Amino acid sequence: KRYEGTGKTFMLSTWKADSLLRYWVDWPGMVNASTPLDPERVRTHPMRLQAQVAGIEEAKKKLAGTYKGVQVYSAIEVNFMKNATVNFTFIDDIIPKMNPAPDYISVSVTTLMEYVNDLNPATKMYPMLNHVREMLPPKQGIPEPRVFVGEFEFPRLTVEGNPDPRTPTQESQAQHALAVAAASLSW
Repeated sequence: KRYEGTGKTFMLSTWKADSLLRYWVDWPGMVNASTPLDPERVRTHPMRLQAQVAGIEEAKKKLAGTYKGVQVYSAIEVNFMKNATVNFTFIDDIIPKMNPAPDYISVSVTTLMEYVNDLNPATKMYPMLNHVREMLPPKQGIPEPRVFVGEFEFPRLTVEGNPDPRTPTQESQAQHALAVAAASLSW
């Protein structure tokens, strides 16, 4: 009731669904594309996210017409794409089978640096975002586009603590961030 009539939109989302399918000991941020899949997580994590999406759908149906001027959507964040070293991803292997499908897909390009390494990231980002959109099952009544870049960062240091050659200064971080933001918005 608090937000009724405010025009606010809420996205109830996951965090890095692909990372959560892999083994991790200390912190999931340390997971990368070469981290092996955890069979138990591959089995259970999609079920948990399916239940989350279904719960949001059920709540929206139950409360339809009750609260006006506020929107609630489900979203799943993906953070790996299939390539030579990654053969199982949330967007390719799980999302197309979800019923109901999530309302939106957020793409974290933080772990997809090969798509945003240069200062003209649109040439690599657009085909990747188009692929994500193609894998997302259709859903009536959800505003398009249903795919967006929800997270990106350009660290000054590598995990090992060395200067990152792509963005060793605050100025280079800002240049890359602005280029990704512009490409995301123009897509």
